[in-house]
Amino acid sequence: MKKVVPTIGRWKVADLSDISSEYLPQTAPSRLEGTTSNTLDSQLLPKTSGEDFNSLQELYLNRFFPSFGKSLRSLIIRQTNRTHQDVTYTHIYELLFRHPNLAEVEIQASQWSHEPQNPELLPDINCPNLRHFKMLGFGSNRLAHTLLLQKIKAPNCTSFELRIPEPIQEPSCVLWAIAPYFASVVTATPKDVKFSLIIDPEFTIAIGLWGKKFKVTLSDKCRDAALDWVSDMLVRYRPDVTCFSISGLWTRLDEDLSELFTVLTSVTQFHVGGSMLGVWNALGRPTAGDPGQWLFPNVERLVVRNYEGSEDLHERFVTAIRAREAAAVEGQATGSQGGGRPKVLTKVEYQGWPEAKRDERLYDLLGDRLFVEPLE
Repeated sequence: MKKVVPTIGRWKVADLSDISSEYLPQTAPSRLEGTTSNTLDSQLLPKTSGEDFNSLQELYLNRFFPSFGKSLRSLIIRQTNRTHQDVTYTHIYELLFRHPNLAEVEIQASQWSHEPQNPELLPDINCPNLRHFKMLGFGSNRLAHTLLLQKIKAPNCTSFELRIPEPIQEPSCVLWAIAPYFASVVTATPKDVKFSLIIDPEFTIAIGLWGKKFKVTLSDKCRDAALDWVSDMLVRYRPDVTCFSISGLWTRLDEDLSELFTVLTSVTQFHVGGSMLGVWNALGRPTAGDPGQWLFPNVERLVVRNYEGSEDLHERFVTAIRAREAAAVEGQATGSQGGGRPKVLTKVEYQGWPEAKRDERLYDLLGDRLFVEPLE
């Protein structure tokens, strides 16, 4: 069988990610529209011009080529370890610069090399139509991904994901480069924002169900810088967070935790998982200097996951619930309910430690508002 290049002027979707492919089945162009299962030998691509792909709307790659026509709307680059070609800043910059109408971009690179000279002289890449943007697995080359994040201007982005699992020397530079994407996402989600933090083993910041709107995953070594950044973003943009979830291992001082929680005044649902001892220390008492001010005063539904079966965690949880319920009842009795005092909880779901089902203290406090799901 000979290598062939079929007529491609009518292609709308192309999967060019399999560089080991040597042959292309002779399929009519009309039957190729809307499928990603056909591949084109990458060695033949230099013989084509961008204008040959004048109908192409969706493209999958693991190597880089100059241009694919003005109709391109979706660009997905997934480089694997078997790709014997490093990704360079110049490759991606030129590819994005030539396709400003992209609505979806995903870049996943296992190898990264080449830091450009005088990148500040390059013009910005204006992508007003870009709605979905992912940059995954870029290693520890901070300059490369920071430059790309700074150069790409996507004011209408509604879904953003960044993953850098390796430690980076200056995480604050990367975090401030993604601040415009955080702003764009929360602006597009004005009400009932779902916000979550996962603190172990990596540090993940997420917005939306399963992080579909915004998700940033960094090395655990970036945790302190990331927490400070999150606090600043919440203060600056004031998203209407009604559901907040935090899980993992908390080792910071309660004062640091309280600083993060202070701005989340709209939260009505609070999910806690893992060994979050500091959470219950912070929630079980008024904020410093003001007995009438409590963290998360509007929380009515609480979901607790104690999968580790920690007795210490359980005791701190019970202590915090007792204190909050007492403050809420006192507020009702004195007519001072509202403001900074906690509300009476309407539903508490406790998952994990089997002994919790036999703890009469919880049932005395909550009655039929308590739902225990033990894991034997």
